[in-house]
Amino acid sequence: MTAETIKEYPFDHAGLGETSLMLAFCPEVVDMERASHKSWYTSDAKDANMELGVKGGDLILANMRRAFESEAVADEVIDLKLFSEVEEI
Repeated sequence: MTAETIKEYPFDHAGLGETSLMLAFCPEVVDMERASHKSWYTSDAKDANMELGVKGGDLILANMRRAFESEAVADEVIDLKLFSEVEEI
């Protein structure tokens, strides 16, 4: 994730962000009655909601698209360099 993306969403483990992602993409496995404030990393899980999870999913997909597009451009540049080296021989 980019620093900008991380600023836009609470990426965490078992807290607000991850629980929201699970509510958006796999709600049948989330039991919100078990969410508690007992652990520091789960203290905000009770505030999780599907809408926030959808936002997080959109941010993750946008970040992945940018990464794949950058990778594809880098691969094309490498392929062009290799091709030009072969042509010179």
